[in-house]
Amino acid sequence: MFVLFVIAYPSLFLFSLDLYRDPVIVCLFALGTYFATFVLQGRSWVSKAIGALFFAAVSYLAFGFRNYLGVAMVLSLPLALVFDARRTGAVFLVPALLLSAAVVHSAGWLDPLLLYRGEFGFERGSTSFGIGIAGSSTTAFLGLWLLSIAYQVLGLYVTSPLLGLLFLLESVPILIMLKGIVRQRFALGRTAIYVLTFVTLYTAVWTLGNDNMGTALRLRIPTYVGIALAWALARMDALEPTKVPM
Repeated sequence: MFVLFVIAYPSLFLFSLDLYRDPVIVCLFALGTYFATFVLQGRSWVSKAIGALFFAAVSYLAFGFRNYLGVAMVLSLPLALVFDARRTGAVFLVPALLLSAAVVHSAGWLDPLLLYRGEFGFERGSTSFGIGIAGSSTTAFLGLWLLSIAYQVLGLYVTSPLLGLLFLLESVPILIMLKGIVRQRFALGRTAIYVLTFVTLYTAVWTLGNDNMGTALRLRIPTYVGIALAWALARMDALEPTKVPM
């Protein structure tokens, strides 16, 4: 089902006709995940070293396409090594993520990203939300950010027949896969954890900086592909641990 989802992914196909960066980004993410598997589950130090070398090279290339893409790939690797989904559930992780975001916002570290988004969001574009987060209180920031995630990631911003169709073809399958991941959360292997960590970090950045649904369709491609890949890995991990060559 994962392969069919990627092949039939409407936005990935449409944007590949004139914006070649997005398919390349997906390929870099896939390669990075493959080499991350050597580091996370390699059976010897040689396997881990080779995987780390190629992972670093792919992450560097990804950084050149989108800097936060490369950073998310790199940071996800050590986090996947220490995180244990069998002991830590979403009941703990979601409040922890929101608390961390609140602390970072209060410290002012998100100001450059929020100022890029604008005080009143993107003022141009027919699919702009008009959600400005810059200058808001921490409480308002969290609420507006969650609303932005609901629009951009969950696809709940349906203002035209086209967006409605994309919601059915893209967002609904992803929501079903997310449900499957939650059900298999205690069986997740290290690679699946890496992918989900990447999805979380990458998505957190672009949902803060973007205020346009048209742009979101492109930016969420690695998010959706990552969720679909994590779903496929979760199903495999439920049957047996992922086998790594070498």
